[in-house]
Amino acid sequence: MLPSVNGGLVPAVKVQERREQGANGTVASQKTTLLPDGAGNWQVGEIRRTTTRQEGDNRSAEEQVSIPDSEGKLDEVSRTVSDEAATASGEKSSTVETYSISVPGSVGDGSLHLVKRATTARIPSSTGPQTIKQQVEQANPGDPGSGLRVTILTPTRCAQALPESRPHKPFKCATQTAVSQ
Repeated sequence: MLPSVNGGLVPAVKVQERREQGANGTVASQKTTLLPDGAGNWQVGEIRRTTTRQEGDNRSAEEQVSIPDSEGKLDEVSRTVSDEAATASGEKSSTVETYSISVPGSVGDGSLHLVKRATTARIPSSTGPQTIKQQVEQANPGDPGSGLRVTILTPTRCAQALPESRPHKPFKCATQTAVSQ
Protein backbone atom coordinates (compact mmCIF):
# COMPACT_ATOMS: atom_id res chain seq x y z
CA MET A 1 0.00 0.00 0.00
CA LEU A 2 1.09 3.55 -0.75
CA PRO A 3 -0.15 6.86 0.63
CA SER A 4 -2.81 8.51 -1.53
CA VAL A 5 -3.27 12.22 -2.23
CA ASN A 6 -6.31 12.11 0.09
CA GLY A 7 -4.23 10.89 3.06
CA GLY A 8 -5.43 7.28 2.82
CA LEU A 9 -3.75 4.24 1.38
CA VAL A 10 -4.05 2.84 -2.13
CA PRO A 11 -2.80 -0.45 -3.57
CA ALA A 12 0.67 -0.28 -5.14
CA VAL A 13 0.38 -3.57 -7.01
CA LYS A 14 -2.24 -6.19 -7.84
CA VAL A 15 -1.49 -9.84 -8.51
CA GLN A 16 -3.83 -12.22 -10.29
CA GLU A 17 -3.06 -15.95 -10.25
CA ARG A 18 -4.71 -18.79 -12.11
CA ARG A 19 -3.81 -22.50 -11.94
CA GLU A 20 -5.26 -25.30 -14.07
CA GLN A 21 -4.77 -29.05 -13.66
CA GLY A 22 -4.37 -30.67 -17.07
CA ALA A 23 -4.16 -34.21 -18.35
CA ASN A 24 -1.21 -36.53 -17.70
CA GLY A 25 0.07 -34.76 -14.58
CA THR A 26 0.35 -31.33 -16.23
CA VAL A 27 -0.26 -28.15 -14.24
CA ALA A 28 -0.38 -24.75 -15.96
CA SER A 29 -0.34 -21.51 -14.01
CA GLN A 30 -0.25 -17.83 -14.84
CA LYS A 31 0.65 -14.98 -12.51
CA THR A 32 -0.13 -11.47 -13.77
CA THR A 33 1.29 -8.46 -11.93
CA LEU A 34 -0.62 -5.21 -12.46
CA LEU A 35 0.80 -1.76 -11.71
CA PRO A 36 -0.99 1.61 -11.48
CA ASP A 37 -0.41 3.93 -14.43
CA GLY A 38 -0.92 7.20 -12.54
CA ALA A 39 -4.31 7.87 -14.19
CA GLY A 40 -6.26 5.45 -11.99
CA ASN A 41 -5.92 2.48 -14.35
CA TRP A 42 -4.04 -0.80 -13.92
CA GLN A 43 -1.53 -1.91 -16.53
CA VAL A 44 0.20 -5.27 -16.92
CA GLY A 45 3.71 -5.08 -15.49
CA GLU A 46 4.66 -8.74 -15.87
CA ILE A 47 3.16 -12.12 -16.78
CA ARG A 48 4.71 -15.41 -15.59
CA ARG A 49 3.47 -18.59 -17.25
CA THR A 50 4.57 -21.90 -15.76
CA THR A 51 3.88 -25.41 -17.00
CA THR A 52 4.93 -28.47 -15.00
CA ARG A 53 4.66 -32.12 -15.96
CA GLN A 54 5.09 -35.15 -13.71
CA GLU A 55 5.62 -38.61 -15.20
CA GLY A 56 6.59 -41.14 -12.55
CA ASP A 57 9.91 -40.05 -11.03
CA ASN A 58 10.53 -37.55 -13.84
CA ARG A 59 9.45 -33.92 -13.63
CA SER A 60 9.81 -31.03 -16.04
CA ALA A 61 8.91 -27.36 -15.74
CA GLU A 62 9.04 -24.34 -17.99
CA GLU A 63 8.55 -20.74 -16.91
CA GLN A 64 8.18 -17.86 -19.36
CA VAL A 65 8.36 -14.24 -18.20
CA SER A 66 6.92 -11.47 -20.38
CA ILE A 67 6.87 -7.72 -19.81
CA PRO A 68 5.34 -4.92 -21.90
CA ASP A 69 7.54 -2.94 -24.28
CA SER A 70 7.29 0.84 -24.67
CA GLU A 71 4.10 0.42 -26.74
CA GLY A 72 2.46 -1.98 -24.28
CA LYS A 73 3.01 -5.12 -26.38
CA LEU A 74 4.12 -8.12 -24.29
CA ASP A 75 7.60 -9.46 -25.07
CA GLU A 76 9.13 -12.59 -23.58
CA VAL A 77 12.28 -11.57 -21.68
CA SER A 78 13.27 -14.82 -20.00
CA ARG A 79 12.56 -18.54 -19.96
CA THR A 80 13.65 -21.20 -17.49
CA VAL A 81 13.48 -24.89 -18.40
CA SER A 82 14.11 -27.55 -15.76
CA ASP A 83 14.15 -31.34 -15.90
CA GLU A 84 14.49 -33.80 -13.04
CA ALA A 85 14.89 -37.54 -13.57
CA ALA A 86 15.54 -40.66 -11.54
CA THR A 87 16.85 -44.01 -12.74
CA ALA A 88 16.08 -47.50 -11.48
CA SER A 89 19.55 -47.61 -9.87
CA GLY A 90 18.63 -44.61 -7.68
CA GLU A 91 20.62 -41.96 -9.52
CA LYS A 92 18.87 -38.58 -9.63
CA SER A 93 19.74 -35.77 -11.98
CA SER A 94 18.44 -32.28 -12.60
CA THR A 95 19.17 -29.65 -15.22
CA VAL A 96 18.03 -26.02 -15.18
CA GLU A 97 18.57 -23.88 -18.28
CA THR A 98 18.02 -20.13 -18.22
CA TYR A 99 17.39 -18.13 -21.38
CA SER A 100 17.32 -14.34 -21.44
CA ILE A 101 17.29 -11.38 -23.81
CA SER A 102 20.05 -9.87 -21.62
CA VAL A 103 23.40 -11.52 -22.34
CA PRO A 104 26.28 -10.27 -20.17
CA GLY A 105 28.82 -8.36 -22.24
CA SER A 106 26.68 -7.90 -25.36
CA VAL A 107 24.13 -5.54 -26.83
CA GLY A 108 20.66 -7.06 -26.73
CA ASP A 109 19.05 -8.17 -29.97
CA GLY A 110 15.60 -8.92 -28.49
CA SER A 111 16.03 -12.70 -28.85
CA LEU A 112 16.32 -15.27 -26.08
CA HIS A 113 19.80 -16.76 -25.60
CA LEU A 114 20.98 -19.53 -23.30
CA VAL A 115 22.87 -17.72 -20.52
CA LYS A 116 23.12 -20.36 -17.77
CA ARG A 117 22.89 -24.13 -17.30
CA ALA A 118 23.08 -25.79 -13.89
CA THR A 119 23.24 -29.57 -13.55
CA THR A 120 23.20 -31.74 -10.44
CA ALA A 121 23.67 -35.50 -10.26
CA ARG A 122 23.18 -37.59 -7.12
CA ILE A 123 24.81 -40.99 -7.45
CA PRO A 124 24.11 -43.49 -4.66
CA SER A 125 26.58 -46.13 -3.59
CA SER A 126 25.75 -49.46 -1.98
CA THR A 127 29.16 -49.57 -0.30
CA GLY A 128 29.52 -46.12 1.18
CA PRO A 129 29.12 -42.44 0.47
CA GLN A 130 26.90 -41.07 -2.25
CA THR A 131 28.39 -38.64 -4.74
CA ILE A 132 26.78 -35.33 -5.63
CA LYS A 133 28.15 -33.53 -8.69
CA GLN A 134 27.13 -29.96 -9.44
CA GLN A 135 28.17 -27.94 -12.46
CA VAL A 136 27.22 -24.40 -13.47
CA GLU A 137 27.89 -23.08 -16.96
CA GLN A 138 27.41 -19.40 -17.79
CA ALA A 139 27.93 -17.01 -20.66
CA ASN A 140 31.36 -15.38 -20.68
CA PRO A 141 30.88 -11.59 -20.37
CA GLY A 142 34.28 -11.06 -22.03
CA ASP A 143 33.30 -13.16 -25.05
CA PRO A 144 29.49 -13.57 -25.13
CA GLY A 145 29.51 -15.24 -28.55
CA SER A 146 31.67 -18.15 -27.35
CA GLY A 147 28.77 -19.97 -25.69
CA LEU A 148 28.66 -21.23 -22.13
CA ARG A 149 31.71 -22.04 -20.03
CA VAL A 150 31.95 -23.98 -16.78
CA THR A 151 32.11 -21.49 -13.90
CA ILE A 152 31.51 -23.81 -10.93
CA LEU A 153 32.23 -27.53 -10.61
CA THR A 154 31.54 -29.16 -7.24
CA PRO A 155 32.00 -32.89 -6.62
CA THR A 156 30.75 -33.88 -3.15
CA ARG A 157 30.87 -37.20 -1.33
CA CYS A 158 28.36 -37.63 1.51
CA ALA A 159 28.02 -40.38 4.06
CA GLN A 160 25.03 -42.68 3.69
CA ALA A 161 21.73 -41.35 4.96
CA LEU A 162 21.15 -42.12 8.60
CA PRO A 163 18.24 -44.27 9.71
CA GLU A 164 15.02 -42.40 10.45
CA SER A 165 15.54 -43.14 14.14
CA ARG A 166 18.47 -40.67 14.09
CA PRO A 167 17.26 -37.79 11.87
CA HIS A 168 18.95 -35.16 14.07
CA LYS A 169 22.42 -36.31 12.97
CA PRO A 170 23.82 -34.29 10.03
CA PHE A 171 25.34 -35.77 6.89
CA LYS A 172 29.11 -35.76 6.71
CA CYS A 173 30.21 -34.37 3.36
CA ALA A 174 33.49 -33.51 1.69
CA THR A 175 33.23 -30.85 -1.00
CA GLN A 176 35.71 -29.56 -3.54
CA THR A 177 34.73 -26.50 -5.55
CA ALA A 178 36.48 -25.21 -8.65
CA VAL A 179 35.46 -21.75 -9.82
CA SER A 180 36.48 -20.27 -13.19
CA GLN A 181 36.83 -16.54 -13.61
